Order: sequence, then C-alpha cells, then structure tokens
Amino acid sequence: MNVGNVSNDYANPYQAGINPLTPSSNTIPENLRPDSVNPEITRPRGFVSPSATEGDLRKEGYSTSEIKDLKRAGKIQCEACSNRTYQDKSNDSGVSFQAPTKLSPAQAAIAVPAHEGEHVTRNAAKAESEDRTAESAVRIFTSVCSECGISYVSGGETRTVTRKKAETQDFADKFEDDKITRGVGKNVDETA
Repeated sequence: MNVGNVSNDYANPYQAGINPLTPSSNTIPENLRPDSVNPEITRPRGFVSPSATEGDLRKEGYSTSEIKDLKRAGKIQCEACSNRTYQDKSNDSGVSFQAPTKLSPAQAAIAVPAHEGEHVTRNAAKAESEDRTAESAVRIFTSVCSECGISYVSGGETRTVTRKKAETQDFADKFEDDKITRGVGKNVDETA
C-alpha cells in the first residue's frame, strides 16, 4: 500500500484472499523469523542454569566479574561459601561445633553469636558454682569471601574474667569510698 511517498511491505488484511490471523513473511520482523535465528544461541545471555558451574560459564564467555556478580546474586553457587566449615577451638566440650560444621553465610550470622552465648552461659554457671562472679566479653569477626564478595561471620571469641564474690564491688560504692579516702571536696576555693 502506498500513501504519498510512504510505503510499507506489510500485507493489507483487507485485500481479498488474505487471512489477517495467518502471519506472512512480511508481517514478522526479520530478526524474529525462524530462518534468521542463530542455531548456536540456545538461551539468552541473562539466563543461567542453577546447576551451572564456574567452568561452564567461562566456556560461555562470562568474565570473572560477571561470574562474581552471579555468585553474589545467588544465581550460581559459590564453592568457598558452600564448603566453609566452623569448629570450636576452645577446651569447653559442652558447647556446639565440636566437629567441623558447614554453614551458609546466613546460618553463620545466627549460629556463631549463639555459640558464643553458650560459652558465656557456661562460664557464668561455672563461676557461680565456685562462688565467683563472671564478666564476659564477646567479639564476632566478619570477613569478605574472595570468590563472591559476600560478607560473612568468620568466627567469634569469648573472654571471661572471674573474681571472688568478696572482691567485687559496685562501681558507685567504689567511687564513694575513693572520695572519702582522698578527701574530695574538702579543699574548695570559694573565692574564684
């Protein structure tokens, strides 16, 4: 059909004998015609099989940074994160992680602080049974995976100090005792 200087190659559905529901070769864009599709391309670049390995992706032409991004997004499995194990290094046999245990980064963020809490509880109970008091400090360590770039909890540490109950003294009481022995407030210059 021609209108002035404008023309198109599409079939006119109003011409006699043409079914508008049947696509003809000139109603399908060229890049979508079956004869123009490259048989080597089996799926779009954005699709990654969950079972794909890093080697498979390298063969398909993915760069190191693209593979790292796919691991970070959870599209493919990070081998370092899936094989990371946690084990207690203390001499306390009553806490968790006595044997190497595999944990995902999300699981480790919950399990490691809980494990350190076990140490705090057990140390406090042991101190109480010995008529002592316990003060504990817990540190949780984080790292960044070199393969996928995800931050994860890499471990923890509990430090506990025990004292005889008679040695413990409330801070306020100690401060008041200090003021009395040093004579704080006795020598005030009221002229200033």
